[in-house]
Amino acid sequence: MVDWSALLPAEIDHIIAVPDSLLSPVIARVVESTAVDYLQTVHESQAVALAAGLALAGRQPLLCMENSGLRAACETIARLALLHQLPILCLVSHRGEFGDPNWWAQDHSEHMSGIIALFHLRSTVVRTTEELTAALRAGSDVVRTRMRSVVVIASTDLLEGLRRAIG
Repeated sequence: MVDWSALLPAEIDHIIAVPDSLLSPVIARVVESTAVDYLQTVHESQAVALAAGLALAGRQPLLCMENSGLRAACETIARLALLHQLPILCLVSHRGEFGDPNWWAQDHSEHMSGIIALFHLRSTVVRTTEELTAALRAGSDVVRTRMRSVVVIASTDLLEGLRRAIG
């Protein structure tokens, strides 16, 4: 049984999400179970800009998207997170990880790794709910000190397990 209200650290007060079939059901359940505010966007660069703006306003946002969204948002990440030093906390689904049968996702993992290195983002892969909560808490601490942006990469097995728990 998943304690949905305890999945996110208490300091996260906004979720900004770009629809993703792996993350969306999990995010919906978390939003139903907590007092977190939810904003859905249509493009990853828009989501990055919203997260940076909320952080400037003293909020603690979590940006959720597929890992290919890092590629789609490169210019906005470069401008806001690097140039203006407005770090963001991201939770991304790990499309294209070893064993992913989807032909369209095969390059997503390699591209994600390259973007994380290029932009000097802190990152970690999580495979359990305990690791997820701990990584989001630690990532929130790093972002709050304005040190670096953080990408928490949720394994497909973790997200599929959470989706099964929803029913």
